[in-house]
Amino acid sequence: MNQIDKIAKALIKAENEIKSAKNMQVITQISVEMIQERVRDRGKGVANRGGNEHNLAPLKPSTIKARSRKKLHPKTSPARSNLTETGQMLDALRAKGIRKGVGRITINPKRRGTTITNDEVSFFVSGKRPFMDLSKSELARLTKITAEKTTKLYKKFLKNIN
Repeated sequence: MNQIDKIAKALIKAENEIKSAKNMQVITQISVEMIQERVRDRGKGVANRGGNEHNLAPLKPSTIKARSRKKLHPKTSPARSNLTETGQMLDALRAKGIRKGVGRITINPKRRGTTITNDEVSFFVSGKRPFMDLSKSELARLTKITAEKTTKLYKKFLKNIN
């Protein structure tokens, strides 16, 4: 096998690993962590993929009053709109590598101490407080991270040629 064929074969192997379900799960997990950090720490949502971040809709006075009587997640307060009353819904976000080139964020439906599911909570809050997409800046960060991982994989596969 000549050198060009070896290089082509190495690049194909690298591309297959880059697009593998395992790698898609890793990249999707980074997206999950970006969403959790944006919502919990900054109280920001995103209405559509690549859109701008915006403050989540403020809580109604009755909601603030009800929350003041509950044990809340450490990263929230009764008046803070960050989709974190108990933390269960954001903790339930799951990254899945579905197949070659495809990752998906899902929500584990189970919820402790209540009959309502995380899916139902997500559906309810997404109307006034959309949060499940990545913003333009988050997509840029994810692209940079993915490019770095891709470069490392190409180098790994190409260094063994000779």
